[in-house]
Amino acid sequence: MKKVVIITFLLSCISLIYAQTELGSVVLFQGNIKIKNKNSIKKQKVTVGSKIFAGDLLISSPKSSAKINLIDGSTLTIDASSTILFHSLEKAAQNSGKVLYKIAKRNAKHALKIKTPFAIIGIKGTTFIVDSTKSASVLLKEGRLSIESIKKEFQLYRKKVATEFEAFKAADVKKIQQEKDAFEAYKRRENGNYEKVKVVKEFELTAGNRISFSKNSVKEDLLQDDAEFQYFETLEKAMQ
Repeated sequence: MKKVVIITFLLSCISLIYAQTELGSVVLFQGNIKIKNKNSIKKQKVTVGSKIFAGDLLISSPKSSAKINLIDGSTLTIDASSTILFHSLEKAAQNSGKVLYKIAKRNAKHALKIKTPFAIIGIKGTTFIVDSTKSASVLLKEGRLSIESIKKEFQLYRKKVATEFEAFKAADVKKIQQEKDAFEAYKRRENGNYEKVKVVKEFELTAGNRISFSKNSVKEDLLQDDAEFQYFETLEKAMQ
């Protein structure tokens, strides 16, 4: 009986320590942002300096946003109508909304994994946006991401322009600049042509690309501009 009591006490202590593990803090916000602690049924309104602990759920209301600094130097800018659950420095879950992640460089042992409704995203250090709204997409500006299916394997499609460009680069051409210009014009054509690359459980997304999800189908496109990233820059300025 005593052993059971001691074990229960130790488990309670471990749980308490975990709940109090500080992961970061709120450095900017506007509107109505709330945090729900894993051991509480109440939501607390944030202020600048509010701490984020392991197990905390952050919720942004419509027309609200926040910027979080993690203790490793990473930052998260959270758009309106978003929720993110901070399990630890290595694990989080974004269930809704849109978030800009700027993750400090990490080794494989401490890589961050973000679970979304459509995939698990593995990060060692990079700049990207996860959109968990109806559009369900990931936009990668810098670094590399691993994209892992939650359930079924992905039907991965890539725009034909990508593979055609690889062939183009490999060709022995003389008029390089002219052909580069021609290729840029070709890229801008909205031909919507995709080719099925493979069926995979996990794949790698490289910088300068975006992917969109529809059930177990994934389409990869070139990231044509920085509009989404500029949107978050504007959002951060509005919070200052």
